[in-house]
Amino acid sequence: MSHITCALYACALFLAMTPVCTLGFKVDEPANNFQPILDAMAIKYNTSYSFGIAWDDGAVAFSSGIDDIWTKKPMTRTTAIPAGSVTKPWTTVAILQASQSGKIDLDAKAAQYLDPVINRLNGTTFTELWGQSVADVVSVRHLMTMQSGAYPVT
Repeated sequence: MSHITCALYACALFLAMTPVCTLGFKVDEPANNFQPILDAMAIKYNTSYSFGIAWDDGAVAFSSGIDDIWTKKPMTRTTAIPAGSVTKPWTTVAILQASQSGKIDLDAKAAQYLDPVINRLNGTTFTELWGQSVADVVSVRHLMTMQSGAYPVT
């Protein structure tokens, strides 16, 4: 199960546990019961989660997992997350929709889709950035599930 799928299940589970009333969400007992579930998922899937739900008269936030793998600093409700990380679920949904309509093959080499964009933005290619051995094996699915093995380019 991918990290994205786990996060979506976590959100759905929280919403299912939270009774809706005419004034909005009641977030007392379900919120207290949800944190242990999120903690268990973070351990089981070796990942970190941070999300919140807001409405007109309130909000609730949850987080679990590790913010910094080197210092083992835990993820908190106030941990700043880079904008690129926040957009990953939306990008994944767009890619899955394109795949469903036959425009993208999730198991195709990612370079074929990324090269035109990377080349237009900075005049290089996926292969030039990560090497032929990576470009030959990394698929769109690998990138979506953060299992490409490609090191970050800064």
